Amino acid sequence: MINSFRNKTKVGAITALSSAGSFGTRSALPVFNEAYNEVAKLYLVALTKAAPEIEEEHIHRAFQFLLATMYCAGADNRRIDNLSSGKFSSQDFDWIYESIIPFVTGGFKALAKASIVSHVRGDAS
Repeated sequence: MINSFRNKTKVGAITALSSAGSFGTRSALPVFNEAYNEVAKLYLVALTKAAPEIEEEHIHRAFQFLLATMYCAGADNRRIDNLSSGKFSSQDFDWIYESIIPFVTGGFKALAKASIVSHVRGDAS
């Protein structure tokens, strides 16, 4: 029963992020700003504190990529089903859930290295 609840929670959390429709359109932007900006800014502050070596712009971009990854993963658009000729499923939420964290973490780590390189070169603003 606990595993069933956990799986439903994973699926719910992932799919909820993608259910808002066309979040990138101008008409939806004010709704998203009002609903999510306050919490998003808290995440950005926490990420900046957790990784002070990463440039502020890189933190913001990485957060945007994190959100895009979550939206896409929850979209259940059957894209991976088609590309893999049915070998893999966009409904495999256990795999998605277990893979998103290392994927996003790897991106943040790569941006940390990019921040260090740009500081060494003097490219940082």
